[in-house]
Amino acid sequence: MNFLNALKGSDVDDNKGRISLGMNPIRNLQFAPPAITDGRVTVAPPLDVIEDGCKLWKSTLVGHFVGQKLPYLVVNSIAKRIWGSYGLSEVLSSDNGFFLFTFDSVDHATNVMERAPWHMANRPLVLKRWQPNMQFLKDDLVRVPIWVKLYNVPLENWTIKGLSCVASAIGVPLYTDLTTLLRKRLSYARVCVEIHYYHNDMCY
Repeated sequence: MNFLNALKGSDVDDNKGRISLGMNPIRNLQFAPPAITDGRVTVAPPLDVIEDGCKLWKSTLVGHFVGQKLPYLVVNSIAKRIWGSYGLSEVLSSDNGFFLFTFDSVDHATNVMERAPWHMANRPLVLKRWQPNMQFLKDDLVRVPIWVKLYNVPLENWTIKGLSCVASAIGVPLYTDLTTLLRKRLSYARVCVEIHYYHNDMCY
């Protein structure tokens, strides 16, 4: 069923719909004649329309979690707690597990990206900048930050350079936690490394 047939076949009562949504609609849309090529209707908004639309999302980051998605309420609560000072203004979600984090400025969104990786509820969050025509699809292979514990690390390797060498056997070392950095817990070193993650649940 094409779009026009779907509209013709709709049995929704417009007035009831307005009441149920609590809307007081104002006619603010305008007809824009579509282009017809070889009998097919195509939509090609003018450049100024695209530019205006991009302005709405230019300070938005798009993210998804490795593995099962977290509930929206959990993500919304954590995001506001950790990014409230970064100017987070809104959290949206899609049906296929993606979240949109909108900030009050491009600079604030950039600050969050520069401080990646981020975790929520101990799950790595893969973040990307929003781009026009962006498809909400998880890549087959992504680079994911994870926290690992390194046991039996010789004390002589308990330095930034030493831990970097050890952690490089797993992935790309990013940083340690404060306790490890200050050598206040010697039973294990906790470091964050970036690894390749395949969506068929295989990691290398």
